[in-house]
Amino acid sequence: MRALVCLLMVALLFQTRAFAQENVSHAATGDLRVAYTSVSRYDGGAPMPQPITFLPGDQVVFRAKVSGFRTAEIGYQEFRVKLSYEVSAIDFRGLVIGKLKKGELDEPVHKEDKEWLPTLEYKFLIPAMAEYGSARLRMKIRDEVSQKETVFEENILVNGKRLPALNSVSVIDFGFYRRQEDRSPLPAGVYRAGDTLWAKFDLAGFRIEDQNHFHAECDVQVRDAEGKILFEQPAAISRDARPEYPERYLPGTFSLEIRPGTSKGKYAIVVIAHDRLSEQSSESAFPFTID
Repeated sequence: MRALVCLLMVALLFQTRAFAQENVSHAATGDLRVAYTSVSRYDGGAPMPQPITFLPGDQVVFRAKVSGFRTAEIGYQEFRVKLSYEVSAIDFRGLVIGKLKKGELDEPVHKEDKEWLPTLEYKFLIPAMAEYGSARLRMKIRDEVSQKETVFEENILVNGKRLPALNSVSVIDFGFYRRQEDRSPLPAGVYRAGDTLWAKFDLAGFRIEDQNHFHAECDVQVRDAEGKILFEQPAAISRDARPEYPERYLPGTFSLEIRPGTSKGKYAIVVIAHDRLSEQSSESAFPFTID
């Protein structure tokens, strides 16, 4: 009789442990997979709607909830989930915009946590000079208990500058402005004596060598209607660098104080762009009027 009681107790204990294991894994059955993701700009920020769009310089916060994992029993009604993962982000050219992150998740799970799903997080900054195009986040997850793996990818859009196809160094996106902080250019470059002329433009089409090395610069001139140089600033904008992420354009800003008494008429801002690595140059003239 005593032996029969002991057998019943052992059987009951076995069933209790099996029930606890089933409770823990109930919400995590099936194949290992990413069950839910959210992408936001800030920690704790609301998930962004499709299309998920970021600007250069923005922070990306990516979270993934994982299901289909298995738990390891480490004691009576004590379990742990053990996941390892690696994640990175690349732009439309296949260039890294989010460095590879490797991580592990090793957490206890209780029988009351049958609906709980582990969350993996990845944060990075969009490069300030990133161009327009689709970017891809790629996460590889491994369940160290079941020894299974899965891969998940999420696409985002980087709303950066759209660069034209250029064969040599050139000035693009030139515009006249009333103030430096203005975002929209004037419909026409028309100023009066006493005004400050602001011009914004980009240099692009220069050579990029190993380690993203480039060396671009430009001279700026002011010429009158006959082409006479009234003002000149050599190397007004210059950059010789090896950035971690390639910089395919160089922003430039130029200001000119139009002195009282300056004659009315037609003038031009002339930008002479130089690619010091390819030894190419180009000249572009942008007319304006003093009324």
